[in-house]
Amino acid sequence: MVIDIISTWGDKHYVGLNGIEIFSNTGEPAKIKEIRAHTTSINHSPNNDHNPYTINNLINGINRTRDDANLWLTPYSNGDHHYIYMIFEFTITIAMIRIWVGFLINFTIIVKKLSINTHRNTSIYAACV
Repeated sequence: MVIDIISTWGDKHYVGLNGIEIFSNTGEPAKIKEIRAHTTSINHSPNNDHNPYTINNLINGINRTRDDANLWLTPYSNGDHHYIYMIFEFTITIAMIRIWVGFLINFTIIVKKLSINTHRNTSIYAACV
């Protein structure tokens, strides 16, 4: 699955999220084998020990927080693509995707619009408000 962050609520330099939860049609959380980002940032590496805003924070299960150690933040450039790639352990039917955006301290860096594509090119367009 690929998420492309399209816009923020106003910040011209950074974009961030608290978390992503994906559930199957049986109600079980999806088992994510790999998550990575393709942005202009060094923090896309899941094992970057020098930056608390790593991509793995999106799936660590700590979504209702203002603790920087559990957020994902990356450089943002209007008009560029800011991809998040997720590979699941098993093929699933996705029933629900929950994007956590509401607990970031600076409101303007929150994702405003994004698109989600699956491996079968099913496209979902979402606006986070």
